[in-house]
Amino acid sequence: EPPPMVIIDLKGDPALFHTVREEARRRRESAGITDDDDPRYAFKHFTPSPSQSSYIFNPFDSMKSEARTDIQLCNLLLDSLNLNHGEGYGRSYYSRRSRMLLYQALIHEDEQSGKPTSIGELNDKFARIMKNKGDVDRVETDFGSPHDTFELLATVRTLAQYPLLATATHDVEPSQCIFMPDVLEHRQVAYFWLPAALESISVREIAKLALYSMLTAAIDRKNRPEAEDRQAYLVID
Repeated sequence: EPPPMVIIDLKGDPALFHTVREEARRRRESAGITDDDDPRYAFKHFTPSPSQSSYIFNPFDSMKSEARTDIQLCNLLLDSLNLNHGEGYGRSYYSRRSRMLLYQALIHEDEQSGKPTSIGELNDKFARIMKNKGDVDRVETDFGSPHDTFELLATVRTLAQYPLLATATHDVEPSQCIFMPDVLEHRQVAYFWLPAALESISVREIAKLALYSMLTAAIDRKNRPEAEDRQAYLVID
């Protein structure tokens, strides 16, 4: 059977995109799949470009797991957003400040919302923590310094401007989303069209979110005793 595949295209190549999409269509045709909502061998693509069609990609969906703790999710998000600066005077201080604020936001539930389940909800949670709105004052103010955690706040605020990346998917049809566990389970192809020439900082962050989402989905699948081994491919152009 064809393997699951994630393609990260950091410039946008129409020839590669349409070739891969056509190959996925032929796979489905050969398997007798006619239902558009059938997840097997599906081709799904994501792009931040507002002028092009795109599926929804919510990294929280792929990184969260019943076997993963909140602090593990916190560390994964920091690594994928390149906010873990390593050990050393100054660098480790800012990494740990960002980690503490992010962890508090991930576990905190206030009167307006529960735990954040998307980048958009996380950005809203940060805004309430910074403004000390509602019952967010339960979060210690020492964790909410907008100066020492500016890098984290600015990164999340910027990514929240991409609706198809920041949207919570509670009420969205799974067929309209890129969900990494499904990519592996149903041998799908997920194509990330990321034009680095236009927005290099954002697409680097989105690409790493996709990469870590695939990695965590593979780890979770490997830890399922009933799941057979499956080779998956990551292509970075």
